[in-house]
Amino acid sequence: MGAQPYTSLVFAYLPLGRFEEAAVAAAKAVQLNPKFSYAHALYVICMVKLGRLDAARAAAARLLELVPFNIQMIIATPMDPKITADWGAALRSAGIPG
Repeated sequence: MGAQPYTSLVFAYLPLGRFEEAAVAAAKAVQLNPKFSYAHALYVICMVKLGRLDAARAAAARLLELVPFNIQMIIATPMDPKITADWGAALRSAGIPG
């Protein structure tokens, strides 16, 4: 099984406030596909939501080493704009550029 089913779980858990479960799924997605930048970004968001800012910043640094990721890549996701704005703010707080 690839990373996609796990990122789908993250998309389901995060809006429900189930941050720990989302973090586990995001970590599994990163493990299965270490080059999947979106999985890394979701993991960063989870860490911020859990209040683990040091882990979020470290994960954000790994993401930025992988690709020149920016918040607009999340905001452009076809989802509820309130959710993507919230996720963008979480990424920004971890050091991802806007």
